[in-house]
Amino acid sequence: MKRIVVASVGFNWSRTLRGIYGIGLYPNDIIILVNSKPEKEDAVNAMNIIKGRLSEVGVKALELWLNHIDPFELNVARVRSLIERYAPCSVVILIAGGFRWITTVLIFSATVLNTIGNLVRDRIIVEKIRIEIEEELEGIDITDNKPLYIEIHHIPKLINLTIEDYEILKIIGQNQDINKKSIIKIKDIANQSGKPRTTIIRKLVKLEKIGLITREVQGRYYTYKLTDIGKMLAIST
Repeated sequence: MKRIVVASVGFNWSRTLRGIYGIGLYPNDIIILVNSKPEKEDAVNAMNIIKGRLSEVGVKALELWLNHIDPFELNVARVRSLIERYAPCSVVILIAGGFRWITTVLIFSATVLNTIGNLVRDRIIVEKIRIEIEEELEGIDITDNKPLYIEIHHIPKLINLTIEDYEILKIIGQNQDINKKSIIKIKDIANQSGKPRTTIIRKLVKLEKIGLITREVQGRYYTYKLTDIGKMLAIST
């Protein structure tokens, strides 16, 4: 199983590289370097330096530029969707640099991936979140040989779902774009899932109750769309 390391960068390439080396590198690792748009010169340089150092040891690095102007749930979904392409895989989230909103996106991404990890066809395992500590923090002495990082190994789930729940959520997500322009009816979900209408109705009631979808009346029909949390879990990007 390949391992994906998702690392925030910002302008400080050395802290991110320290964190990547601290985790340890394997030949099949894929490093996803996350930064914030607009692509400023210092941020681009930091990304290039890290990619260059990693290429020297034969490790592949990808860039993912997120935009704070976009909806928060879309940024989380982008991280999730990119990692899903490499499943089955294990995942390490490395918080090392960049803006606080990037940190928040990556932490939410870890909980989202842990929520769906056993539900996707090819399994995703979230190993840990590693947070690199800023050397300039008051009270931190970098000469005392203490670790300059915190590791979180028990990642919570956003919610408990079954495989059937998630399949229906994904069908709704595939029929809905991030701007809420698309909606779907019960009969469409039943046709796409191949499951009885009664099963679909029962699952939709559950998904609405736990806050992953909303229901609207349109004429003679109920229509469904994802909430923001639902989009993090299931929207296609």
